[in-house]
Amino acid sequence: MFMNLTSKQRFFLNMVLSQIGFAAISTVAILSDHKISAIIAVNIVFAIIVGYINYNSMQRVVGGINRIKEYIENLMDYMFFKTNNIRKAEYIKNDDIGAILKELNQYFDKYDRMRKDDMHVLGELVIALDKVAQGIYSTQITSSTSNFMVHTLKEVVNKMLVRANTNIEDLVEIIGLYSEHDYRRQVNINPILKGKMKLAMEQINQLGSELNNNAKHNLRNGALLEKNSLTMNRSVENLANKANA
Repeated sequence: MFMNLTSKQRFFLNMVLSQIGFAAISTVAILSDHKISAIIAVNIVFAIIVGYINYNSMQRVVGGINRIKEYIENLMDYMFFKTNNIRKAEYIKNDDIGAILKELNQYFDKYDRMRKDDMHVLGELVIALDKVAQGIYSTQITSSTSNFMVHTLKEVVNKMLVRANTNIEDLVEIIGLYSEHDYRRQVNINPILKGKMKLAMEQINQLGSELNNNAKHNLRNGALLEKNSLTMNRSVENLANKANA
């Protein structure tokens, strides 16, 4: 029971014992026939009691400080990824040191949950970017975390994947139409696009416009050629008729 006393309770107990000791010495000095020996005996008894209490208090405080220091060092190693394992505080006493250790355990549990959530998000991020390297843009990161920095990274990457996937699908659709000689459609270029992706889309649209113009020109040439062919056929028929006449 004494080991579970808080620091305030220990100080209060020392104060009470000191007052009782002074009262006992005064009483013995007044009532005892052997005043000196009685006072010495009472002093020795209370000195032993107070010394024992103070020694245990000191041991508890020093041991608790060392235990907290070791715990914090392990926690820092865990936070800076120097280790993947940490031994939580166990056999916690109901005193000030125990309260600090309980609080450190709670902080560790919160950080451990957040770190594991972060690892899930980052793991999905690595997979998504690896698929991007393979030309697959439809992947999304679904895990979540309370770490706002990792959460922001997740949101940015997801938006990037959606936009990239939309752009690629538009390109594939337009090129498919062009391969079927349908040049009427154009790629929708997002205003935020820059760099090589924007340049590629602009060149695809330019190619489509040129192919469409060529198709129209060829159509007009074909119609003119057909008209000239009909005219020539009629001329040949007229010549044949005149020759037969």
